[in-house]
Amino acid sequence: MATDVGRNETVRLDDESRASAFENHSAFARVSFLWIDHEVPVGHLARHDTSITTLPTPFDRSNLDDVDRTQDDLLIQLAGQVDRHCLDILLASTGAPVVDIAPGDIDEWTRASILEIKLDTRSGCGVDVLLDNEISPLITTGEDDGLRHVDVGWRRSNVYQMSRHQPVEQGFFVVVNRQHVIGLSSRAALFLSSQSLDATSEYLSARCELAYQPRLDFHPGAVRIARVTFADEDAWRTAARSATRP
Repeated sequence: MATDVGRNETVRLDDESRASAFENHSAFARVSFLWIDHEVPVGHLARHDTSITTLPTPFDRSNLDDVDRTQDDLLIQLAGQVDRHCLDILLASTGAPVVDIAPGDIDEWTRASILEIKLDTRSGCGVDVLLDNEISPLITTGEDDGLRHVDVGWRRSNVYQMSRHQPVEQGFFVVVNRQHVIGLSSRAALFLSSQSLDATSEYLSARCELAYQPRLDFHPGAVRIARVTFADEDAWRTAARSATRP
């Protein structure tokens, strides 16, 4: 992903650059059926707007490989931070109560929730699963063309992973949702910025300006959220290893 960012300049990324890194690593972007609009629409209300920025990272402008790797790494980090923001908004919504599920029961809960959403919404749309990377070993999935899915027999539900990197003690989440209901379909503009402190050092950061506020009252019964908690990191690692043993 080559992007021309001059020293001490800020560049907005085009659609091709976004698709190559950010949109392929943000679960909320991948689950959306609308292409993210980086322009502010007429009549846009700013009350849900936010700006998310990564920490500046040193890079060597004279090394094109280092430039490309740094840009990709920053946009992947940014995707995780955007997913964290969107999940926080979703958790605060009264339309999607959170249930606590034991680690050993989360696989069955996910499969049951897929059916319950189909029954409650009576919709012909698919049902997708968003989950934290850390608990993906606890859920039985298949894979086609690099995309993971939960196969419940009568249908396959796509699985999109979040890289929020939250502390284990805060719990990990699984969000089962009718296709596209919670997707990042609002405005999202992506930027790369260079900062130079002197002639020999330069730092790069990535920023996303977005608006996200799902209206779950329009889609009753379309979202199920579960939280899986562990006593500590050792308990999480033990559960993950046990789930992946043949």
